[in-house]
Amino acid sequence: GREVCTAVLSLSTPASLNLEQYAAASTLQAHDTMVPATCPSCHVEGVSRSTMEAYRLRPDKGLVLIVNMATFEKGKSKSKLSDRRGSDKDVDILLDVFRRMLHYTVKIRPDITKERLKDFLIHEAQSDFIKEVDCLVCILMSHGHDDKLFTHDCQEIELASIVQIFRGVTALSGKPKLFFTQACRGSPTDRPARSLQDEPVVGERGEKHSVNNSDILIGYPTTPQGDAYRNEADGSWYIQMLCECMRKRIPRHEDLLVILTDVNNRVSERGHGQVQQTPMPNFTLRKQVIFPCHLCRKCRCSQ
Repeated sequence: GREVCTAVLSLSTPASLNLEQYAAASTLQAHDTMVPATCPSCHVEGVSRSTMEAYRLRPDKGLVLIVNMATFEKGKSKSKLSDRRGSDKDVDILLDVFRRMLHYTVKIRPDITKERLKDFLIHEAQSDFIKEVDCLVCILMSHGHDDKLFTHDCQEIELASIVQIFRGVTALSGKPKLFFTQACRGSPTDRPARSLQDEPVVGERGEKHSVNNSDILIGYPTTPQGDAYRNEADGSWYIQMLCECMRKRIPRHEDLLVILTDVNNRVSERGHGQVQQTPMPNFTLRKQVIFPCHLCRKCRCSQ
């Protein structure tokens, strides 16, 4: 009867737990997916482990291309594109994450023309080094509209044409190709800086291969027709929060989509109701993207 069961369970049940508490604790232990982290360097507990397959990402085996249009040639655009003050802060934090933390190879191209940008991207797509990488990351920061970006010479280049350069590269087949942008997606306007509770923000308008649409992620800073804001002193809302969340969650071995969900939440909470920005990742990823942290070489994710 119940008395016998209680007596048996009391032999193995901690004295501080009653029968109901013990049953609840046993159920939690059986179904909970949170297990202690094994990384001796991160000292992170309660890391969520998933049975979903992840891409093979090794330390040092990533290529990061950063394109930052901070200034624009005067007199070449009817929209009078203003200089993107504060964008250097975005470059700094991107370097901290991808070069220092992940130890990826990072190449930066500031203020280049449309033709030079295309030449640079095609050169990287055809290089021997691309065969060695497990992951490609391309970060494009400028004024923009309707998923087009402005180059230094005030020419427009479509984001789709940039993605197209890499999606057919044989060496990147089956590997994650990640694109992050910092630019507005609405109609072009000439928008001056404006104060937001002592926080100045600026709208960011201002050989053939077979096509493979898998394993691609495009991280947009905002929804279609939306604005992407930049703090002239501290950098853009999206890039800064993306890097902050990566620094926090990569040592926990969390999937990139979990990180981007956190980014969506945190960016959308800014603005204090006066302006709204909600990032929007689009992807055809087939597996989890779990970056190996260079700062914890002993971690099993680095093996």
